[in-house]
Amino acid sequence: MASRILPVSALLAGVALLLLGSGLFGTLLAVRAGLEGFSTTAIGLVMSAYFAGFLLGTRIAPEVIERVGHIRSFAIFAAIAACTAVLHPLLIGVWSWAVLRVITGISIVGLFNVIESWLTVQADPKSRGGLFAVYMIVNLVAMAAGQWLILASPVDSFELFSIITVLFALSLVPVALTRLGQPDVTKVTAVPFHTVWRVAPVAIAGAFLSGIVMGSFWGMGPLFGQRVGLGQAGVALLMSLTIIGGAVMQLPIGHYSDRHDRRRVIGLTATWGALLAAGTSLLIGYYERALFPMMFLYGGFAFSIYPLCAAHLSDWLEADQLVGGSGWLLLMHGAGAALGPLAAGLFIGRAGEGSLPLFFGIVLLPLAIFAAWHALPRRRDEELLEDQSSTFVPMVRTSPVVMELLAEELEPEGGFIDPDAELDVPEGFIEDLGTYQPSQEAEAPATEHASAEEASPSGR
Repeated sequence: MASRILPVSALLAGVALLLLGSGLFGTLLAVRAGLEGFSTTAIGLVMSAYFAGFLLGTRIAPEVIERVGHIRSFAIFAAIAACTAVLHPLLIGVWSWAVLRVITGISIVGLFNVIESWLTVQADPKSRGGLFAVYMIVNLVAMAAGQWLILASPVDSFELFSIITVLFALSLVPVALTRLGQPDVTKVTAVPFHTVWRVAPVAIAGAFLSGIVMGSFWGMGPLFGQRVGLGQAGVALLMSLTIIGGAVMQLPIGHYSDRHDRRRVIGLTATWGALLAAGTSLLIGYYERALFPMMFLYGGFAFSIYPLCAAHLSDWLEADQLVGGSGWLLLMHGAGAALGPLAAGLFIGRAGEGSLPLFFGIVLLPLAIFAAWHALPRRRDEELLEDQSSTFVPMVRTSPVVMELLAEELEPEGGFIDPDAELDVPEGFIEDLGTYQPSQEAEAPATEHASAEEASPSGR
């Protein structure tokens, strides 16, 4: 694996520097806005602006990359991100910061687009899964480490914004020095939204609602820590523990979902996330130390919802639909993330300073109910569910391009299900946790879709 990672180490180093700066940036801005006297609604607006820019960037970035190439695009986006970082302490105000956050969001998603499309081209098909795992580790470690940089200087000083600017600028160096060939910009097969909704409504709903809670966490989590009495070290510990929980618990939850109806697993994950979040709000006033382990566990469930939705969607789309269909998933997640901090700010303004986890629970509860309803036997009887043969892949939301890197990793061994095909449920099928499996006496159905045993060398 080391021999395969080494050629792209410059790209991974650029990502690490970028995310160190980005991890510090979000936390610093929320805490600094609190010190500047911004209302919770105003802080929510500022933090939502970043995710609105992220959404805009998914449309703008590919056009810039196609026009000037990957290296020049990376230089443009990194320079703009560095400028916005250093302008924040010079232009203190709600609307000026909101505009700067929109520009920052566009720049960051542009940088992700460059890196991820490059990794997709450079990765050998046989090593894409391993490379993606390393990439996600770099993402999570850098984001968690970035939280601790807030201890480098007082929050009310200029120095922390300078550190962010330096990290954004330094991310240019390894990318500019790389000798890797630039990839071509690929066109994605369009998939109508109604097709994606028809085959996997739980994935769409899960992406949107998890976007709300994740956007609220990134945008308002540091402010929440500050308002409940944590110092700079406490805020860093709170944020990093939640991120680490998300990294640690994704794999066991994901492996469980590979063997069960993913809709039911999404419902259970949302339920546990809602209970832990509500419990955190209740415990804050009685036992402050419980905040950290509770948020660690909450992060494990909350961070798992989006990749569960991606895996559920991949169970139902054909190979040439995966990237285009996942684009809708990313769009819904981004829309939720853009709405989340503003909605959380309004909620906190009415419910009190320590109510952010309660907001998480309120948002996740409808997802738990929706997913459970779609997993009921009476709902499963209305459609044919084939054996889930795609595999859960741990991830955090970055840019739409990352789905190209994951396309072969997510593809089921037996092929994707054609949502437009007319399939009959053969006699002898038995129901087991949302899947149908042929009994030993049943004959294989004579359709154009091969049975799981014929389609997969592993006999699944």
